[in-house]
Amino acid sequence: MVSSAVFYSWSEQIGAWLLNLPVPRVQNGWLAPGWTTLWHLINNKYHVVYADARQYVPAVVGLLVGVLLFLVLFLVFQKYLHKKNFSFAYFSAMVFLAIGFLLTPLMSWPISDPLCNSNVVDSFQQIGTQVSQIIPSGGKVYLDGTITAIPLLYANNYVILPPQVNGSYSRKSSGDANSLLERGLWSDEIAFTWRDQADVFIISGNRIDSWNGFFSPEKYDLLQFPPDEFSCPVPDYVDVYYKKP
Repeated sequence: MVSSAVFYSWSEQIGAWLLNLPVPRVQNGWLAPGWTTLWHLINNKYHVVYADARQYVPAVVGLLVGVLLFLVLFLVFQKYLHKKNFSFAYFSAMVFLAIGFLLTPLMSWPISDPLCNSNVVDSFQQIGTQVSQIIPSGGKVYLDGTITAIPLLYANNYVILPPQVNGSYSRKSSGDANSLLERGLWSDEIAFTWRDQADVFIISGNRIDSWNGFFSPEKYDLLQFPPDEFSCPVPDYVDVYYKKP
């Protein structure tokens, strides 16, 4: 628990580094060819927010490190020190204190990747204003991601598929389309129909990979944002594509 708390306290310093570590891809519970990042693996499996993962992953890693260190100390004590005139509890406590003392300089590790430096609300407002300028009157907007509806608070003259505002929480794998829509739900069938009708697509940054190959340059343009629109190094941004006239 001590090591878990220590690593948690370093979440701002090491969280982003841990989430960017390469790990094997996993598909249907089996290892798949290729590599991905720890963040993409966690997000695809558990759909957690990046800021939460950045805080909690170091705590979990710290717990694993603590358990591993505890096992190593136990083996060392049993093999070399069990006949000495002190207990394993005393030995392990002294080792942990010594390690903590040696690692104290890491507490001043510079934060090269801060959680956020920009005004997120202002960023979404500016994006909503730009989106409003490209949506034709009564244009249909496809939403993919938990934050994609936020810019529309600052836009007008658009039509959305309401169940998509809740993302995967209102998605069903199958069912009659009319019945699902009446209950505020949606399915892949409904999404595909809406996709074919949509004029504008607002895609969350952590979902854009699933759209590879769809937005052909011949049919769609990518809305360009100022380079500092999202200065936060997290996938909480959006890509906006719109049909060419």
